[in-house]
Amino acid sequence: MKNVNSKGENLAPSYFISSKGKYAVVVFSGVLDNSSIPIYEKIKDELESNEEACYYIYCFAAVLRFSPKAIREITNLQMFIREKGFIVRVCGFTWKDQKDLLESGAIRKAEVKKNIAQAIKGLIKAKRIKEKKKTA
Repeated sequence: MKNVNSKGENLAPSYFISSKGKYAVVVFSGVLDNSSIPIYEKIKDELESNEEACYYIYCFAAVLRFSPKAIREITNLQMFIREKGFIVRVCGFTWKDQKDLLESGAIRKAEVKKNIAQAIKGLIKAKRIKEKKKTA
């Protein structure tokens, strides 16, 4: 079977987006390399078309490997969200990937959470802080 490694893991880059109200979760899987570049444009288009969401989670738990080009694209997706004034949390990295991405500046330490549950808690906390600033 093509795009499957010896462990049966899917190597083909893919994603899934789920949204409800003001929240959206993007789950990435496979190997994120040069072949995954078209995916980022599709994701950006889908996120732009969602007029409700303003709190985002990017989950990388099913990603097997990142290439430098993929890291740049991930950074661009996060910047896209931040530039709109929205909030993003990222989760699901291996310790090594997280360390490398933090050192390269691709992700921000304050935005990194261990898993989706912690990312949701982080978004709720960020939402409360944002709402307090509006009322102050």
